[in-house]
Amino acid sequence: MKHFDLARGVLGAGIVLVLAVASLYGCARGGDADKDASSPIGTIETAEPGGTDAAVAEGDSVKLAVEKGPGYVDVIGSDDVFSARDLDWSYDSVTASIILAGSSAEIQGSGAAADGSTITIFAEGTYVISGTLADGQIVVDAADTDKVQLVLDGVSITSSSSAAIYVKSADKVFVTLKDGTVSSLATTGAFIAIDENNIDGTIFAKDDLTINGTGTLEVSSTGHGIVCKDDLTIVAATVDVSASGHAIQANDSLGIAEAALSLSAGSDGIHAADDEDAEEGWVYIASGTVSISAASDGIDASAEVQIDGGTIAISAGDDGVHAEYDLVQNGGDVTISKSYEAYEAATITVTGGTTDMVASADGLNATGISSGSSGGWGAGGGMEYNSTAQITITGGTIYVDASGDGIDSNGDFTMAGGAVYVSGPTDDGNGALDYAGSGTITGGTVVAVGSAGMPQSLTAAGSQGVIMVNVTGGSGSTIAIEDADGTVLASYAPTKSFGNIVISAPGIEQGGTYTLHVGSTSVEITMDSLNYGGMGGMGMMGGPGPGMGGRP
Repeated sequence: MKHFDLARGVLGAGIVLVLAVASLYGCARGGDADKDASSPIGTIETAEPGGTDAAVAEGDSVKLAVEKGPGYVDVIGSDDVFSARDLDWSYDSVTASIILAGSSAEIQGSGAAADGSTITIFAEGTYVISGTLADGQIVVDAADTDKVQLVLDGVSITSSSSAAIYVKSADKVFVTLKDGTVSSLATTGAFIAIDENNIDGTIFAKDDLTINGTGTLEVSSTGHGIVCKDDLTIVAATVDVSASGHAIQANDSLGIAEAALSLSAGSDGIHAADDEDAEEGWVYIASGTVSISAASDGIDASAEVQIDGGTIAISAGDDGVHAEYDLVQNGGDVTISKSYEAYEAATITVTGGTTDMVASADGLNATGISSGSSGGWGAGGGMEYNSTAQITITGGTIYVDASGDGIDSNGDFTMAGGAVYVSGPTDDGNGALDYAGSGTITGGTVVAVGSAGMPQSLTAAGSQGVIMVNVTGGSGSTIAIEDADGTVLASYAPTKSFGNIVISAPGIEQGGTYTLHVGSTSVEITMDSLNYGGMGGMGMMGGPGPGMGGRP
């Protein structure tokens, strides 16, 4: 199936309907879902109207429902991310029980063998593992057509120099966390090569890996935490990772549904990258909770990031969420308390959800695929125009607190719905809104404030008007716009001082009269056209402005 890629222009914009209906733009990018069941979406149901809905049922499966209503954008083919077996971790029989005992193990059944503290599983089947391994390793070395399920029943495995669980060969491995149990895996020293593979994670898988179940897994590592060189999915599990490197690293993809992840990383919290295939290296979050504290990026993908639901909290030393191509948020509740740039990608699309972000540089930054210029200089920040850079907002609610540009596109910015509130920079080198091409609005609510030194507004492209004014003394002041009947159309209390305001909301129309309140100061505005003030002539409140326009 075709890949719907906004940044790379494979297909144009479109609407994907509910998950139970075949995707219009899906693609075979969700791993080998079809190899696990005849129907890869066997336990996925249609969501009730109103948003994402998911629940863990009976402790042995998860029913995942994602609403795909009007405006939904699917860049990764989300129907194919999770197989039926990813979502259902029950099992009818046990191939072997493996009881770990310090430096050895007892194996009851077939398909596995112990050599001191190294336990090797060499056949397809289900293996229930319990006990403690003081300095050893579980190795899966099966045929490349075999599916292996490891059921962790409160195990503790430590390795001083390698992975605690090493998937050397298999078609797919399922690490199932038994309900009500806590298992721990740790690498305590420097990683030492044991074969031709560069093992650098406490869980290291060369093939597809799923972590599921309703138990808890604790991972600590002197390198990376969980590493998968193929497709990785995490479903329903509670996973805590503390790693000196990346907390989770996936080569091709990472899909998260109904899991509870707590990640502490010396590098990226979640890192997905494939240096050999530009179509791979993507992250999809359907639901669950994800908490990330990372020295570098919170989430970093060499291809796309798509958020359909869940509660995500990120504190990052670099970008909060970074994608080389498309970053799409269709739902969910995202809080970025610390970042350099909160969202950065070639294109950024928000159709739903709630986002609250703090950035020491730009809040939303669309860079485009390359730095080449195709359209000359933009009217705003002096950047070169990149036609592949695009920020599109059609729904959701976004709060931006940025020391750089609040919203920054190296190409165009389009607002068609939702609500955006920007508390922008206080210096004159950046702006609340900044784009190199066009900035247009046809719907939704925008209240953006920033320094008077970089005034850039939006252009009304429909019937909804835009107001832009300069102010003096705009510090700690609540902003509100009322119509002639006294109805408040939009309001916002910025967190910092400001020198200009861009405001647009449904109900602001040409020919109407409105009252703009900034703290205790009010001014009446008559919309003689759809754009009031703006780059062609600024309105001012509270005293002299920077020499642009006249008093309204």
